[in-house]
Amino acid sequence: MSTIINATTTNGVVIQPDNSGSLVLQTNSGTTALTIDTSQRAAFVAGTAALPAITTTGDTNTGIFFPAADTIAFAEGGTESMRIDSSGRVTISAQPRFLAERSGDQTGYNSTSTGDVVVIYNSTTQNIGSNFNTSTGKFTAPVAGMYIFQASVYSAGGTNFTQAWLVVNGARALYIDQLYSTTGATIFSATFLIYLNANDTVGYHPYNSTDTNQTINAANNHTWFKGYLIS
Repeated sequence: MSTIINATTTNGVVIQPDNSGSLVLQTNSGTTALTIDTSQRAAFVAGTAALPAITTTGDTNTGIFFPAADTIAFAEGGTESMRIDSSGRVTISAQPRFLAERSGDQTGYNSTSTGDVVVIYNSTTQNIGSNFNTSTGKFTAPVAGMYIFQASVYSAGGTNFTQAWLVVNGARALYIDQLYSTTGATIFSATFLIYLNANDTVGYHPYNSTDTNQTINAANNHTWFKGYLIS
């Protein structure tokens, strides 16, 4: 048995003491909300993402809840934002990330330009946060942090690419020389690690100094662009 403090609607606070040393707080329905045992450990109800067990005044849909045994989760605005499971694995559901591809060819690509010219990856299979724009082919950083980007383009004909870089806020940023070429076709892939400020825009530009009218081919998912926030 425990000392029970029950907040009722008719009799105010009702205390039922005994000599066990633990303390139980109940609502007016008799439902236990909090237990403090003899070792001063506090045990809360499990809660949900919509109604976390541990929260703050005036923002009751944001806090900590316990969705399963040996599992801790965090909610923001009534939606789960992060979870640590029973094996210690951390998942962050709202972490900005995207995977974009070409649907059909992109003709007339000016690979000689060093300005704000990027491949238009016009479809996404993943776009957490909706930060990638399939009309512009660019990702907009929602928060400041370190990001990683990987990109690939395929061209079935024309002059080979010799270099590629990220276009950040309309200007050339990091670049790389990495090429796979076969007869009549070129695949140019690259990986970039870069710190971005909030609202910075990022696109991918494969380059050749002589071809102003390149065709970027979809070619069985050889043309893709992906990225995510690391920290």
